Amino acid sequence: MFWSDKEANSITLIDQSAFRDCSNLCYFEMPTAVTEIRQYAFNSCTNFMTGNNIGDLEIEEFFNNIQYIGNFVFGNCTNGFANANIRFGSPLISIGRASFLQCKMNTIEFGSPSEPSNIDPSQCGTQIFNSCLNLKSIHVYSDNSSISSFSSCFGIDGITFTYGMVKEA
Repeated sequence: MFWSDKEANSITLIDQSAFRDCSNLCYFEMPTAVTEIRQYAFNSCTNFMTGNNIGDLEIEEFFNNIQYIGNFVFGNCTNGFANANIRFGSPLISIGRASFLQCKMNTIEFGSPSEPSNIDPSQCGTQIFNSCLNLKSIHVYSDNSSISSFSSCFGIDGITFTYGMVKEA
């Protein structure tokens, strides 16, 4: 799905269940003005972000300006983000419960060395990345966060916390 420049600048949120169960949606260009994705927005979009010869996808800008990701937003996107390397920008504050349940990304980064993550663990749900079987590595740049939502991610071989991050059990 593509947007004109005018549309992209006027869309600030993706509403609840907006694209839910759109199993043929394989590419989506996130409008740059979007700061919130509400619950179930892309839930069960089984091929989400897998099309258009994306291959080893680097989703650097997709989540760049997002502050809030609701519950189950990308949950049950069973092929979603296949082989992707996802970076959440520093504006991200909250991720809802099971937001990426069963997605197939390879790596996840929260923030960057120049822009640490502002994610607030008290505003995050449980099981955020539950059963993401392809997930291999996680890097978190933050002073004030903890991450404890990676159950049943059996492929993880590395988790790196920078800036005093403490991993919760």
